[in-house]
Amino acid sequence: MFGLLDWAKIAAGAAMGAALIVAPAYFKGKAAGRGEAAVSALETSVKTLRKKGEIDAQVSRADPVQSGSYPAALK
Repeated sequence: MFGLLDWAKIAAGAAMGAALIVAPAYFKGKAAGRGEAAVSALETSVKTLRKKGEIDAQVSRADPVQSGSYPAALK
């Protein structure tokens, strides 16, 4: 029916078919992971910049005399 060489060909064909199915799924998952990492980094960056903006606004609203920014002679 099937000889030893035929079984080797069938096994090789099955392995190549599996590789053709698995490889695109692997690379698609890898790309999705990179996308998620980029989104996470961007979210962290935005949170940091918002916090910095809040601190800058607090400093801008602060009274310079009360915060000790001016020398004592100008008080």
